[in-house]
Amino acid sequence: FAVTHRSDSPHALTAVREQNLRTLYAVAEKINSVLDLEQLLDNIMDSALEAMNGERGMIFLIENDQLSLKVSRNVEKETIRDATEISLSILQDVLHAGKPIIVSDTAADEEFSRRDSVVNYNIHSLICVPMKLKEQIIGTVYVDSRSDALQAMSFSEIDAEFLEAFANLATIAIENARLHHELKKENFYLRKEVEQRFGFENIIGSSRPMEQLFSETQAAIGSEGSVLIYGESGTGKELIAKAIHYNGTRSTHHFVAVDCGALPDTLLESELFGYKRGAFTGAVADKPGLFEEADRGTLFLDEISNTSLAFQAKLLRVLQEGEFRRVGETRTRTVNVRVICATNKDLQVEIEAERFRQDLFYRLNVIPITVPPLRARISDIPQLIEHFIVKYNKRHPSPVQGASGELIAHLQGYPWKGNVRELENLINRMIAQSGEAMLSTKMLPAEYSSALSNADAGAGSDLELSLKAPRRLSSLRDVEKEHIAFVLKHTGGNKTEAAKILGLKRTTLVERMKKIGMM
Repeated sequence: FAVTHRSDSPHALTAVREQNLRTLYAVAEKINSVLDLEQLLDNIMDSALEAMNGERGMIFLIENDQLSLKVSRNVEKETIRDATEISLSILQDVLHAGKPIIVSDTAADEEFSRRDSVVNYNIHSLICVPMKLKEQIIGTVYVDSRSDALQAMSFSEIDAEFLEAFANLATIAIENARLHHELKKENFYLRKEVEQRFGFENIIGSSRPMEQLFSETQAAIGSEGSVLIYGESGTGKELIAKAIHYNGTRSTHHFVAVDCGALPDTLLESELFGYKRGAFTGAVADKPGLFEEADRGTLFLDEISNTSLAFQAKLLRVLQEGEFRRVGETRTRTVNVRVICATNKDLQVEIEAERFRQDLFYRLNVIPITVPPLRARISDIPQLIEHFIVKYNKRHPSPVQGASGELIAHLQGYPWKGNVRELENLINRMIAQSGEAMLSTKMLPAEYSSALSNADAGAGSDLELSLKAPRRLSSLRDVEKEHIAFVLKHTGGNKTEAAKILGLKRTTLVERMKKIGMM
């Protein structure tokens, strides 16, 4: 396509403008189909030269208040810097005035005939128009024709009219490409943030139970089988499910989580499978379910034991066949979803009580994972506290830098019925109320300090009773042996974890045990 140049008659001008409109339409189709900015600028430059029958061209965009050359055509590589600098003098005129510059014959123009660029490059005719976005100039389009060309082209007012319209279209396309790039970049960073947030480095712990958990989770990541996660409330079952998803082959697709215990059975069915308009009161339109949303991704069903036998039968069909029907619909739909379930109950007990289907259990329990309670890994508490302090300081900076040894020791003796979630909430609460660099026992909320005091008081009573008992006092050696044995029993015989609790190196503990006759 090319611009039809003007004739002096009104009818001819009308015909030219109509032709130019058709050309603009073709140009718009060409450049608006591209969202990559670099490729788009190439398309714009080629389209401008083709439409204007120009010989050389350059596109400049404003970056950091400076004009930056983004693309050029037919400008020799070795002279492109000079050509850019020379062209800037013309472009500055456009930017300051905000209007196009058209020179049909530079030799006859008093101002331009003296410019070095015109003389050095034999420029016969040139045109330069601003690229505007909401009255703000974002760059310029420059086209020229040299006198040593076979047919030197003289640009006219109608060419400027066309090129301005062209530049407006190009500006919109450039802005769309920039927005698309920003969205892609934002999406990339968000995905990276999600991957980091749910990566293994955010599953805190180095105890033996956690090493076992890491091993089981890694096995689940490398498989496509259904996963059943066991663990008490607050242990972090959903965090494990997200780690499996975001580190696996389905990470680019949706992770959808549902708390089965929070929804009535009928509502849970419509949420998961969707429903057809008119299926029940309030179903005013067709609605896809969460299985469809999670297609090619992962569906996490928390507290799966809280579902009815009827729902379990429908879930089993989806797992076996990959097929389901929306509520009130006869059409069968197919999905490709990896299902991860979690429970805080013993499903074998639920099966015996006829509250859970055995066939569904076998379908779900392909890869079993057990998340240990916090009381089974108390050696991880110092790491967890440090992690939560860093986490909440990022959200709301505070003077807190750590926790005292006394506080850590007290918290390691707490039962933690709410597990890691309870510990996290406690640390968050203490940080919010603290104005000091170190968290200490004096900052503990009343319910925690009283519980610990009662535990200490109980220990004192036991000591008092033992002193009154008609037996000889224990030696320091016996007390040491008894205490080490107690800690080892608590850690399941793991000397490394026991050494951490006792504040010793593992080698020191082993030597001490040998010395007092425990080995």
